[in-house]
Amino acid sequence: MLDTAALAPTSGVDLSEVQPEFVCLSFYKIFGYPTGIGCLVAMKSALSRMQKPWFAGGTIRMVMAQPEFLHHLSVDPSMHQCWEDGTINFQQTSAVKMGLEWIQKVGIDNIRQHTSCLIKWISSELKALRWENGAPFCFIPEIESGEHGSSCSMVVLSRNGTVVPHKVVEARTAAANFAVRTGCFCNPGTGLMMLSKFDTKLVSGFKDGHSTLEDLFEEVVSIKGLLRVSVGIPTTFADVYRFLRFLQTEVLGKPAQLEAEVEHFLKTSETP
Repeated sequence: MLDTAALAPTSGVDLSEVQPEFVCLSFYKIFGYPTGIGCLVAMKSALSRMQKPWFAGGTIRMVMAQPEFLHHLSVDPSMHQCWEDGTINFQQTSAVKMGLEWIQKVGIDNIRQHTSCLIKWISSELKALRWENGAPFCFIPEIESGEHGSSCSMVVLSRNGTVVPHKVVEARTAAANFAVRTGCFCNPGTGLMMLSKFDTKLVSGFKDGHSTLEDLFEEVVSIKGLLRVSVGIPTTFADVYRFLRFLQTEVLGKPAQLEAEVEHFLKTSETP
């Protein structure tokens, strides 16, 4: 199984090279609409080896309450009809074809080059940001090889080197009309790995039995967390430049205000 939900929208995937048995993706992440519709691409040889332990409308010919009276459709198990339970979302599915045609017109290579250049530029600029005392504004892991993709995840740091809670950053950016993602992005393991560089007690406390897995999850996902900047087809250089200037003037330029917001957040988030 290869999950391409994050990769397919801006980079594309050559299935002749990777050759996975199953590939999943989300259409809304590629062209925005419709939401709630994805795609599972499967090799027929893989489907034919599977046994379905359930049934639903559209995949059976007849069923009765009597034991073992269940007749499936006489369709080869390698065909997609065997796995489509119930009525598909036929109204929104028609929009998928239009979205794919639009992506073809734009060109996946053009999308890849556009998003990669933007994210590479903003990543390098973010790494260079410093507080007035010379401390780094954020931590971004180095990419060892390959392209930058279309997103950049980071740990935002205060001028004292402590992690700035992601909800504080999110509130600041939202007030300035920027849409960024914060938290753990459905991947708390990566968040823990990045955050533990600045708070070794996150892992050691759990290993020593001083904190539970729920405590660790709460700290990583709800309190500290990461900030992710993503770009797409409509993103322009003016957009990423405006975001950089926002950080320079409204965050780095007002350290005392940020610290006050962090203090207020930590006090209000404490368990009574």
